[in-house]
Amino acid sequence: MFNTDRILTTHVGSLARPPKLQAFLRAKENGEDYDEEAFAQCLRESVAEVVAEQTRVGIDIVSDGEFGKTWTWAWYVRDRLDGFEERPFAPTDVVGPKDPSRMGYDRTRFADFYADYYARNPIAEGVRERGEAVCVGPISYSGHAALGRDIEDIKAAMAQSGASEGFLPVVAPSSAVPIRVDEHYDTEEEFVFALADALNVEYRAITDAGLTIQVDDAYMATMYDTLVPPGTMADFREWAELRVAALQRSLAGVPRERTRYHVCWGSWNGPHSNDVALRDILDLILRVPVGGYSL
Repeated sequence: MFNTDRILTTHVGSLARPPKLQAFLRAKENGEDYDEEAFAQCLRESVAEVVAEQTRVGIDIVSDGEFGKTWTWAWYVRDRLDGFEERPFAPTDVVGPKDPSRMGYDRTRFADFYADYYARNPIAEGVRERGEAVCVGPISYSGHAALGRDIEDIKAAMAQSGASEGFLPVVAPSSAVPIRVDEHYDTEEEFVFALADALNVEYRAITDAGLTIQVDDAYMATMYDTLVPPGTMADFREWAELRVAALQRSLAGVPRERTRYHVCWGSWNGPHSNDVALRDILDLILRVPVGGYSL
């Protein structure tokens, strides 16, 4: 998108959920009973309010705040994929998240800090930590209803507020399932490419609706801390290069001008002594065929 009058403004997508919506999301995550029709109405109203506020403060390219996503910015998509089942993580005395993809070198090196941090700051107040996503069958996209709802909600909100451009954040293959736990595919490449093909369904549906996608990919950078040490930069690069190839596949048929790629080094307020340097992954980032980059 181009503009000759002024610099257009946007942001990276996720915004604070209002309390009325948080109550529904908490119930959904914990498997508790809730009124589906009331949730849909609350979500629609919340998206309309947050889009109106973005427009009011001068944001040109608005998002839905990611209000329609359950779980997290990345793992929402696991509720929209067939081929996975959830299993509990192995028992551990570690305080805080048990997910192996979040157990990097810094988490071990600063164990006392993180034990105190997670004791004071629960992962998500009143929400259970989900287990491991294990691939047990062919991966396919099954989230059409939730995706259609997200598209309808933001487009209706844009029409009400007068916003002319909108985007929806989507997850990259490397961040959707950072660590492969696979009982179906024979190779890692088969697994990652099947995941990419499923995500392509979501990417294309959003851009076909006239919206832009922002591909969110924190794990492209943060998996370095998980893999190195004990692995090497070469091991990390091998992991990352396959995921970049998968993302290229996910973007097949998607208009380049309707895409942007967002890579971040994680958003938690803890030690970052073992982050990968931008210079070590910039060439990989620039291999992703998108209309813009956000780092």
